Amino acid sequence: MDFLEQENRLLKEEMATMQAKINEMAAIQTQVDELTKLVRTLRAAQNLPPPPPPINAQAEAGPSTIPKGRPWGVPISLGEVFHPYVSEAQMPTARNEIPTP
Repeated sequence: MDFLEQENRLLKEEMATMQAKINEMAAIQTQVDELTKLVRTLRAAQNLPPPPPPINAQAEAGPSTIPKGRPWGVPISLGEVFHPYVSEAQMPTARNEIPTP
């Protein structure tokens, strides 16, 4: 009878070990599934067209944007308002005085 009880105990230990391995494999399978989703997302992102190049505001303001036949300084459309550049800084004034001896 001791032999059967010992064998029963060994089988229970082996079953507990196998159950732990099954749980570990299930956790690994979950991680593999998550990584598979990430790889699919990465592949989909790599197949997207490239984003448009950034717009340089200075390049748009150059003389190449003025249509031919338009004089400089004339607004392109009638709805535009022309604001001349006015300097806020005061100009230095020079005194041309000759010191008297």
